[in-house]
Formats: sequence, C-alpha cells, structure tokens
Amino acid sequence: MDLFNLPKKCRHNAILYYCGSFDPAHEGHLSTVKSALEKTKAVGAVVIVSKGTNSNKPNRSSWEIRRQTALELFSSLDNVCVSPWGKDVTKKYLLERAYVINLMGEDIWEKYCKRTKSDFQGICIGLRYGENADYTTNLKDKEIIYTIPEVQGCSSSKIRNYLKTHPELYKGTKPLSGTILDRIPPRELDYIIKNKLYYKETLLQKTLGKVNCYITNMFSPIKTMLNIPKKHLTITRA
Repeated sequence: MDLFNLPKKCRHNAILYYCGSFDPAHEGHLSTVKSALEKTKAVGAVVIVSKGTNSNKPNRSSWEIRRQTALELFSSLDNVCVSPWGKDVTKKYLLERAYVINLMGEDIWEKYCKRTKSDFQGICIGLRYGENADYTTNLKDKEIIYTIPEVQGCSSSKIRNYLKTHPELYKGTKPLSGTILDRIPPRELDYIIKNKLYYKETLLQKTLGKVNCYITNMFSPIKTMLNIPKKHLTITRA
C-alpha cells in the first residue's frame, strides 16, 4: 500500500503520523501503532524517526541506525511504513495528500493540547498507563481519540534510565532478561550493549575507580623494585 499517494483525501483513507526519536525502539512503540490503527480505523501508519538532536539524550545511535531498528520493529505490519525522510519533509508531503491523524504519547499530548492550532485533521493519544487522560485542550474542531496499547508502562526514557543505572550490564555481570530490556528487540539490545550507548558510571563506581588508580600508582615503584632480578642488586657490606 502506497501511504504517500492515497486515491482520495478523506477520513475513509486516514493515515497515522507517528513521529519519535525511537531511542531506543521497543515493543511499546509497536503496540501503540497497533492499537491506534484498530481504534481510528486508519488504513495505515507512517513512522518518522526524528533527526533532531537533544541535549537530554546524549550518546545515542545515529539516525541511520535508529531508522534501521524502526524498520525491523514494524516489519511485521504490512500497512506501516518508515519514512525515508525527516520530520518536516514527511509532514508537509502527507498533509498535502491525505487525511492525517497525529499519533502521540500522553506525555507529548499534555504539552500539545495547550496549542490553539494544529495542522493535522485528527489526534490520537496512546495511553501508556491505561488511564483516561482527561486533559483540557485548546484545540477546537479536531478529532481526538484515546487508545490503550496492549504493552503498558514501557517507554524509551525508562529503558535508558535502567541502562544508565545498571552499568554492570555492559560488562556482562548482570543478566539482561527478566527486566524492561525484554521489550527491546534482541538485535538492538546487542548493539546497545556492544557500543555502550547509554553507559554511565555511578558516583560510587567513579570514586572507587579513582581510589584504585591512586593505590596502583602509589605502589607501582615498590612493585617494580620487587620484580628486579637479584643479580642486579648490589649488596654493600660495612
């Protein structure tokens, strides 16, 4: 299905516009799209991987890598495509050709609903925690739909924070399964661990590292002396 060139711009051929950093991509994203497609009766969804930089999200993978993981994540859905372009180009192209429903999480919606204007014909909010987000919005004459994804309580920020607070995962001293990391595709998780994308030492680990370095440097001369062969030592008798 060519979602960029639908035969008629109308609600019957509505498509979802789903933009995010996918940093990292996870099952929650997939579940959100699935539930939104069912609730809105949209014919398909276009996923946009944001190219913009964010000072609050350092040390993440490149746009190309994040787009590739998004492609793999949504590959099971025939009516979902990942845009080859960035946010602005994709948005302009779609709005000219289709009835577009902006799909977003409730965290973004809380800020978005303060606007008085929106380019989109409709808005769909994925409730990540299964609660009715009864926000008062300034947007008028817009179709607003709430949906509850099957996968609950999962977010990229939670995954990043978990990885940051468990640096031992990168050293293989802690099991990866049985945690929120199960929500990440195995191939993507392997890439994250291998490249230490969200690696951050705790203050205690940094302190212990400095202490260990200090002790090593302090005893290094003594260790060197003890390793000198006896034949090189000169004994002076009184």
